Amino acid sequence: MASRDEVVRFISDTLSIPIQSIQDSSSLNHDLKVDGDDAMDFIVAFSKYYNVDISEFVFSDYFGGEICANPVSLLVGIFKKSSPKFKRLEVRELVDATLNKSLR
Repeated sequence: MASRDEVVRFISDTLSIPIQSIQDSSSLNHDLKVDGDDAMDFIVAFSKYYNVDISEFVFSDYFGGEICANPVSLLVGIFKKSSPKFKRLEVRELVDATLNKSLR
């Protein structure tokens, strides 16, 4: 199992987020503003670095896609009144995943 400090350092180094901004209850998407391809790249890197199985992790439950990649999606996102509700993936869950060797 990785320590909380190790996981926070990994998040900070991988996503270029100041360590002081990362709390146990910080959500990657909601609080740290990680989404789309950046989130996917992070989850894959986390999985490889800590040898965590992500085969049952449903990415779309936690993160959206790259809205900027498609101009139509960008316009829809601007004018749409409600945004999708994504589950929170908190730092404490990533620490737990290093112990369980699985992220779901």
